[in-house]
Order: sequence, then C-alpha cells, then structure tokens
Amino acid sequence: MNNYILINYGEFPDYITSTINSILYSEDNPNIYLCSDESIKHLELDFSKIHYVDLNSVISKRTRLVQRLGHFGNLSNTLWKTSLWRIFALNDVASHFKLKNFVHFDNDVVIFEPVESFIGEINEDKNYMTKLNNSSYVFGYMYCGDLKLYNKFCDLMYDYISSKKYLIKIFKKNSEYKYNEMNLIYKINSKTTFFEDLTTVPNKSKQYIFDPADYGFLIDGHFYDEGVSNIYKKNIVGKFIIEEKPRIFFEKSKPFIDHQNQVFKIVNLHIHSKNLDLFLLDPIPPVIK
Repeated sequence: MNNYILINYGEFPDYITSTINSILYSEDNPNIYLCSDESIKHLELDFSKIHYVDLNSVISKRTRLVQRLGHFGNLSNTLWKTSLWRIFALNDVASHFKLKNFVHFDNDVVIFEPVESFIGEINEDKNYMTKLNNSSYVFGYMYCGDLKLYNKFCDLMYDYISSKKYLIKIFKKNSEYKYNEMNLIYKINSKTTFFEDLTTVPNKSKQYIFDPADYGFLIDGHFYDEGVSNIYKKNIVGKFIIEEKPRIFFEKSKPFIDHQNQVFKIVNLHIHSKNLDLFLLDPIPPVIK
C-alpha cells in the first residue's frame, strides 16, 4: 500500500479529481493524503478512500517560520509562495503520520503506473525527483524513501532562505525574483545529494520514464495555449525530443515512448493545460503530431 501526498494552499482546483482518480486506477488501495488549509467538500470524490489533512493541524515550527519570512509575498501570483511552503509541508504531513515513504507531485499530474512497477529500477530507501534542466528540479514526480534525509534537506533549505546571503541574492534588477522553489531545490541538492534523478529520457537499462514537464508540454501545451505543442530546448527532455525525435504514442489509454527500437512506459504526465480528464482512461487519446 503506497502513500500519496497532494498539497494545495487555498481551495483545491476541480481537476485534482482526475489526479486522484488516476492514482486509484493505477494503485491497489493507496493511502491518499489530500492536504489543504481550506475545505475539500466541493470536490466530487469518494472520501472513504481519501484522508483529508488540515495543514494548519500538522504545521511545524519550521514551516511557520518559513511562512513568516514572507518570500514572494509581494507577487500577485501566490504559486511562488505556496510552492515554497509545500516543500516543508510535505515533511510535516509525512512526519505527523509517521510514513515510511511517500509519493508527491504537482496537482496537474496524472499517473499510469503503480510504484511497484518501477521500484526495481530505483533504491526504495532513497529519495528521487524529476530534473527539469541543469538548474532546476520539478515536482513532476517525487519519491521519498528516506524521510530523515528529506528532513535534513528541509533544514538546509530553511537555513539558506533565511540567511542574509540569500536575501541579498534573491533579487535581480527591477525587483524581480532570481529564485523559485525549483532552482532552490537544485541549489541545495548540488551541495549534498538529497535527491537522485528519476529517468526522464530513454535509457536502455530502464523500462520506465518519468515526465518532469516536457512530455506534457508536447502533448497538450500550456493552460494559456492548450492543445498547442511546446518544446523547450534548454530542458533535458526538450533537447532529447528535438535531437532524437522519439515516437510518443498511446495504447489502451497509456503513454509510451518508442526510441531506437525499444519501447518505454511513461509513469506520469504533467498536464499543464489542466485538461487532465482527457488523459484519464480516455478511449480516444489525443493525437500527437
């Protein structure tokens, strides 16, 4: 039985139901912790299969201190702020429920494979995350098998973002922020390895591929330009798509990559268009051009 932690500060978006249903379809009796500081009663879900967690009831002293720092508080887009808080809230939830391990990803992700399918390709006692590019990690998919190490990572993250050195470096010209949680994770991880890289491009010794962001960009675009494919050549997967031109296809509503006469299973898709329902057991999957 695997643990999934989903977090949202403020009201969960309706498309989280597709994320949850993808977990329920892929896993046998998963523990799903749906965590927010607001009610989730508006969601059309079978609440007998979900643990609702009020983030205020499990918040640690460290997470309160992070919130009081006020980073990104002057931005109209609260996602920068709450994404940073989320890093620490994950540890609060896992610690409160004494979880041995857990899976986490952004709320606009759908999954197609259970943890058991790829556990032989990772060390289940380590932590893993999807790497976006050479300066950022992203919660396309995260597996935490060492909560003590993750807690230490949070300690170092807090020490850094509360330091004068960080406060001086945080701004570029015109008061624009230099860092977000994605490149902060990369920066901390570059000093000590807290997260191993999940496989995001085909490797002949692996069977499973994880989507940090770019397969979702390719298939259905952005929320502000849905259905229009995007490829970012500076990203690891984007560079691979441009240079290797793999064939990405759906079979029985599951995504695959065909590369150099080898087929790989895609564990998750990061659907930035927010059209998650299109990828949830869809009998007529989208056409990839």
